Amino acid sequence: MKLPGWGAGPSDGRRWVTCLLETMPPGDEPGPPTENVEEPVSRVGPPPWLRSACRKGDGVVLVKAMNVVVHRDAWRWPHAVAAGFLVALAARADTWVLEAAADARILRIGTVEFYQDANYRNDILSVYHVGDNEQRSLLKFDLSPVVLPAGHRLLSARLRLVASTAFGGNPTGQPMEVWRVTHPWTESEVTWRHASPGSPWNPAGGAFAGIGESPFAVNTSQPGSNTPVEWHVTELVEQWLDGIHPNHGLLLKSPAPNNLTFVQRESVPQDRPQLLLESAPYTPRLLVHLDAATGDVVLSWRTSGPVVLQQCFPLHPEAAWTVVAAPVEAVGLQSVVRIPSAGDARLFRLQAP
Repeated sequence: MKLPGWGAGPSDGRRWVTCLLETMPPGDEPGPPTENVEEPVSRVGPPPWLRSACRKGDGVVLVKAMNVVVHRDAWRWPHAVAAGFLVALAARADTWVLEAAADARILRIGTVEFYQDANYRNDILSVYHVGDNEQRSLLKFDLSPVVLPAGHRLLSARLRLVASTAFGGNPTGQPMEVWRVTHPWTESEVTWRHASPGSPWNPAGGAFAGIGESPFAVNTSQPGSNTPVEWHVTELVEQWLDGIHPNHGLLLKSPAPNNLTFVQRESVPQDRPQLLLESAPYTPRLLVHLDAATGDVVLSWRTSGPVVLQQCFPLHPEAAWTVVAAPVEAVGLQSVVRIPSAGDARLFRLQAP
C-alpha cells in the first residue's frame, strides 16, 4: 500500500508508524516533510494533509488491514506512546516524588544455598555481577497518592538511585536493566529462590517481564560514587496506573562484569530511591490490539475525562475525521471500543470534545 504523498513502504504497514514518529521532533509542531525524493522510506515524511490532521496533542493509531500496528518507541521521548504519537504541549505539569515503599537485594554465589536463601532487606541495592556472584535489586513504590486529574496523562516517570562504588563501578558500561516484577514479594522475606515463604520464584532470581524480550529501561552509564543514576520508566508506570498489570514493583539487573551498588531506602532522605512522576493536560494514550478470537480491533484508553474517538477513512487527502459510532464500554479503569475489522487501513485518534 502507498499512502497519498508517501514513498512506497512495506506491505504490512509497520514502517508508516515508525516514519510518523521519526518526523515528530520534541516540540509543539511536526518537522517539515520530505516529499517527492528518491530516499528510503524511513526518511520520507508524512504529507501535509496528514500532518495537519494530526495536530499537537493528538494520539494517532494506524490500523493497517487485518494487522494492528503497535510501535514501541526507541527514543524514550516523554511524549512518545506505544502506538501512534503525541507532541509535547506547553502546559503546567503536576509532579510527584515517591520514595520506595519496599526494596531488597537478592543474590546467588554459584550453587551455595546459604546465599540463595538469605534475605537482604535493610541492605545495599545492587546490580553487582562478577563471575558466579550475581546480585539483583527489587523495588516497589506505592502509587496510591498518584491521582491523575481529569484530562491529564502521565508525561514522564524516572527511577532515580544513588550509586556507590564501594565495590567498584561499571567501567565497561554494562547495561543496567529495569524489568516489571510479575509476582508479589515480601521485603522482609524475599530471597533469590523465594518471593515469600512457600511462594518460590519460577525460575529462581525473580519473576519478571519486559516489553516483548526487552527491558522497560536501560542505563549504561559509568557513575562515580554518590552520583544519581536514572531510568526512564514511563511505559512501565503507565501500565500500572492504567490497570494493565498489577504493581508488584520492578527488578534491576545487569550482565557481568558490573561492580556497581546503590543506596537503599533506609539511608538518609536525600539518597533514598525515588520515583519522579510528571503529568500534564493531554488526551489519554490510545491503545490497540487484535482480538484473536473474534477478529475485532479493540481500542482502549484510561478513563480520565470526556474524549471522543474518531477515525480517518479512507486514507486520502480529502478524508475527514469522523466520530466512531461503536459503543464505549467501561472495563475497570479503561474505556473500551470494539470494531469489527473491515480489512481496510484507517487512522484512529482521541479528541477532546
